[in-house]
Amino acid sequence: MNPGNVLQRAYELASNGQTRIPDPGASGTIRVDRNFGVVPLVTAAAESRTLPAPSGPGLLLTIYMATDGGDCTLTVTGGCDEAGTTSLTYSEIGQSATFVSIEQAVGTYVWRLIGRDGVTGPSRVVNVTSSTLTLAAASHDDKLVTLNRAAGVAVTLPSATGSGSRFRLFVGTTVTSNNITITRAGSDTMFGMIYQLADGGSALAAYECSGSTVITLNGSTTGGIKGDRIELIDVASATWSIIGHTSATGIEATPVT
Repeated sequence: MNPGNVLQRAYELASNGQTRIPDPGASGTIRVDRNFGVVPLVTAAAESRTLPAPSGPGLLLTIYMATDGGDCTLTVTGGCDEAGTTSLTYSEIGQSATFVSIEQAVGTYVWRLIGRDGVTGPSRVVNVTSSTLTLAAASHDDKLVTLNRAAGVAVTLPSATGSGSRFRLFVGTTVTSNNITITRAGSDTMFGMIYQLADGGSALAAYECSGSTVITLNGSTTGGIKGDRIELIDVASATWSIIGHTSATGIEATPVT
């Protein structure tokens, strides 16, 4: 079916009132029995709903808050994104989320969130407090990864394939022991630039990454101070683009090797 026919069919169904799917009420399970369905949530207190796994691919579904008597937590069976997020929260009238069903594996169908307005859902911030972190597109692509460990974090990149994945790292806690390290996988290399402010002042140094393999932020001379940022983009097979904005103290030194 071409896009024009899809829109025409959706319009026809909406005009005839055939898109409305009843809200099952508190603790209920939404019964998706048609395409282009619209579910108006009505709450009398803090309530929950469950969206079961879809019966097939290509279903479009919108769920919105019509009457706000309390927050509504929607549990999406099977998750609504690649990271497996299962919970969305509606808190105001008019908040909405739209889903499409896909075939995740042969005979296995799941919902994917394709748009939301006001609904609290998958966070764009990933807080890291562990000593190691292996970046992955499913969990970290185009999100802000905050490194909150004073004893440092050993970050490992995935293999670069030219996927366009982008990882943004933010130092949320100044390193006071050990280091924050960002290490390539296999024989990958990093190309770009890291800018470094000296002692919180106006003196600026720049360090070129020209086939670099490791970035080291030690909490003083090479960066690793709260507010530092590093962005890496998978631009080609075995190649990462990198740009960093950091600050340093003492006798400043390159973070690049």
